[in-house]
Amino acid sequence: MKKTGTLLVTAVLLSLLVGCDGLPQAREMGDMALMRTLGMDIGDEKGNTLVTASTGRRAKGTQREVAPPLILSAERKSISGACLAIEGLSESYIFYGYVDQLILGEELAEDIGVLNALEYFLQDTELGLGTKGWIVRGTASDALQSGGDSGAEKRLETLHLDSKLGAIGMTRSVGEVLSELLEEGASYMPALSLSDENDMLMEAGYAVLRGEQLVGWIEGEDAYGLERLAEQKSADVFEGTAPSGDVVLRLGDGETTFRPVLKEGAVVGGEVNCTVMADCLEYPPELSEAERDVLCGEIEARERKRVEGALDQMQRLDADCVGLMRGMGISAPWHWAEIEQMSFSDLPIKVNVQVTIQQ
Repeated sequence: MKKTGTLLVTAVLLSLLVGCDGLPQAREMGDMALMRTLGMDIGDEKGNTLVTASTGRRAKGTQREVAPPLILSAERKSISGACLAIEGLSESYIFYGYVDQLILGEELAEDIGVLNALEYFLQDTELGLGTKGWIVRGTASDALQSGGDSGAEKRLETLHLDSKLGAIGMTRSVGEVLSELLEEGASYMPALSLSDENDMLMEAGYAVLRGEQLVGWIEGEDAYGLERLAEQKSADVFEGTAPSGDVVLRLGDGETTFRPVLKEGAVVGGEVNCTVMADCLEYPPELSEAERDVLCGEIEARERKRVEGALDQMQRLDADCVGLMRGMGISAPWHWAEIEQMSFSDLPIKVNVQVTIQQ
């Protein structure tokens, strides 16, 4: 009797395996499309969001051949609906858990705002707040189509790695921007533009956010000033001329502090103090101490102008995206209530820069 029961169980298991009706259909890894980048734009219909997803260059087949990026787009009233619709556009299983890059279109950031897009990365279980974010001058859809067979993903990855090495401007995560918008009411994101010459994504300064909407841009020399205020200065050189010869200095890291300016015990303005370290890369052996002091003054004047330019733009946009008012309050907490009542856009701000040249 025991032998008969064992045979019966074995027969049932074999029938399930052979018939394949009792087990889920296996899916090969080659059938899975790992999405690397999400782009979001305003849809054609009012209230809709156009979501574009891209895999970047990918391995295909058992021989690991390299295939061009798979780029899919769908438009729906919600981001979730658009992402779900994208899954029905491909024969492969779409997986979003690999996404670590986000591009937001300029029009979406201006008209709708970025908060819904950023909070989607907080709420969706497959996505993460460590995703790097950019705002492109134009549409995210066009940005993701750039790069040809290599895709935009490789270019964005290069920008991020260069940023970590200090070779170019800052990249920022979704979590960083979201927390600043919720706590401070303002933030900034790195900006991109699409080059007309080689269809490549290029740095374009920074997009300034107030509330949840794009209100303006900080670019050119002013972008260097924003980086100095945020204590994340990218690599930069100063080319000067001294009586003993030409000098090239590399400007490195520094410290930036904010504090209130007091008059008769009341807060009447703000003060920004920046320290900058500079290393001599090329210089004549006879470079004197007096010549070094002159070079320090020239660098200080340039850096002060950059920081003042960034602050002027921020005050014009009424967006304290570097937390200057909060920094003032932390440095003088007994004046916190007074500082909270002051208008950032009307605040007189003095900028001090001190440069030290290291041999």
